[in-house]
Amino acid sequence: AARVNWYDFFKKKLDTNKNIKIIIFGNPPYGGHDKRTDQQKVDFEHNPALSTKLDYISIWFFKAAEFLSNYDASVSFVTTRSICTGEQVEKLWPHLLKNNINISFAYKPFWWKNNAKYNATVMCTIIGLENLKGKTPKIYDQSSIISAKVISPYLVPNVKSIVKKVSNYSISKSLPKILFGNMARDNGYLILSDEEKNKLVCDFPNCKKFIRRLIGGKEFLKGQIRWCLWINENNLSEAMEVEFINDRLKNVEKYRAKSKNNTTKRFSKYPYKFVEIRHQEKQALIIPRTTSGVRKYIPMGFSESKDIISDTMNMIYEAPVYLFSILQSKMHMLWVFTISGYMGPSIRYSAELSYNTFPCPQINE
Repeated sequence: AARVNWYDFFKKKLDTNKNIKIIIFGNPPYGGHDKRTDQQKVDFEHNPALSTKLDYISIWFFKAAEFLSNYDASVSFVTTRSICTGEQVEKLWPHLLKNNINISFAYKPFWWKNNAKYNATVMCTIIGLENLKGKTPKIYDQSSIISAKVISPYLVPNVKSIVKKVSNYSISKSLPKILFGNMARDNGYLILSDEEKNKLVCDFPNCKKFIRRLIGGKEFLKGQIRWCLWINENNLSEAMEVEFINDRLKNVEKYRAKSKNNTTKRFSKYPYKFVEIRHQEKQALIIPRTTSGVRKYIPMGFSESKDIISDTMNMIYEAPVYLFSILQSKMHMLWVFTISGYMGPSIRYSAELSYNTFPCPQINE
C-alpha cells in the first residue's frame, strides 16, 4: 500500500463502473523516523517527495491525497498528533493541501488507550481529507463543535499559514538571540552528583576552581543539584594531579575515541572540555527544551553567571527582565503549544520554531 499509486490500482474498476464504492482501510504503525524498520525505510524510497524525518503514517496521508487529486472522495485516519506539530507540519502538509484538497474535519488531540496486554497510550487525532466543495469543515473538541472556513494543519480554525523553522535569528527585533545549552558528550564522566562534589572538595579544597553548578532540565524542573568539571588549558595540569579528576578525564577520552561522530571523536584529545561550549560569564534567562505539555505555562528562570547550562536547556544571555514577562505571557504560551513539536505528552521548546518565529511587536521604552 505504501509503494503503489492507489488511483492507478483502482483505475480499471473506476473506468468500467463510475458508481463503484471504494473503501480503503488499514492500520499502519505510528513509529517515528528513528524507530523505522528496513522495510519501512524502503517504503520512503518509493515516495521520494516525502522527508525521511516524517512519521511512517505520513505515507498514508500522502497516498490518500494523491488518490483524492484524481478522484472525488473523502478519507480519514486516526493518527498520532505528531504530524500536526513541530517541523513535521512544514515537511508534510504542503504536499497534502494542494489540488483543492482540504481538511474536512478534525478531532482535537486526545489520549488513545486500548485493551491490549501491553497497553500503548499515545496522543492521537482523527483527520479527514476531501476534495469535495461546499461542505463546512468542523473541528471536534470534546463536547464542542467548531465550524470553520478552513482548518489549519495545526488543527485550528480559519488559518492557512504554515510556520517554518528560523535559524540563528528571531523574526522580532525585540527578542535577543537564544542559544542552545552546552553539550558534554562525555557519558556522564564530567558530571558530579552533590555527594561526589562535596567529597572531592572536602578531600581537595583547591578543586573548587574546577567545579561549576550544572543546570539542565531535571535540575531546573525537579530541583536536583548536580555539578560539572569545568577545566581550561591554564589549569589542566593542576587538575590532573587529582586522581579522581584524572580518572574521569581518561574515561571521557576512551568514550569519545569510540564514537562514530567525527566531532566527538576529535574531542577525545580534549577530554577536559565540553564538546559544544556556548557559555558566557553572564546571567542568563533559561528555558527547558522539554517539559510537561500538561502545564499551562512553561517554567523559566534566571541562572547565575558561573552556572553551566546544559544542552537540555535554551539560554538567553543578558536578557532584559521584561523579556521574561513576554515569554511567560499567555500569548506566547498559546503560540508555543500550537506550533511546537511534542515528544509523547511533553512539549518541546525549540529555538527555531517556538522562539525565533514568535511575532512580537517592537518594544519601546
